[in-house]
Amino acid sequence: MANSSSKNYDEMFCQNLQRLREKAELRQIDLAADVGVSASSYRNYEMGVFSPTVPTLRRLAKVLGVDFNELLGGYTSNREVHEKLEEIISDLALIAARQRKQEGKGNAES
Repeated sequence: MANSSSKNYDEMFCQNLQRLREKAELRQIDLAADVGVSASSYRNYEMGVFSPTVPTLRRLAKVLGVDFNELLGGYTSNREVHEKLEEIISDLALIAARQRKQEGKGNAES
């Protein structure tokens, strides 16, 4: 019997696989053909009925254009992490600027 962390990992993998497939705008049957597995086998991967072999995982990652780790655990590439951090820093800078502007208005009204 699988432990809860294994179950969580399996669910995460299934959700991640579906998300990446949809992001690539592929149907299950098309991705299955590109990877070289039957449509029913691929459907079972997304449903968590059984897991793909390591060679199949590698082909999935290649076809989906993602890093192997991203496919398995949802971890994005360093480039994507860096881009997201830059976006967050930019957003924080805008928030800080707005706050300083609001504080300046408050002090001017006093």
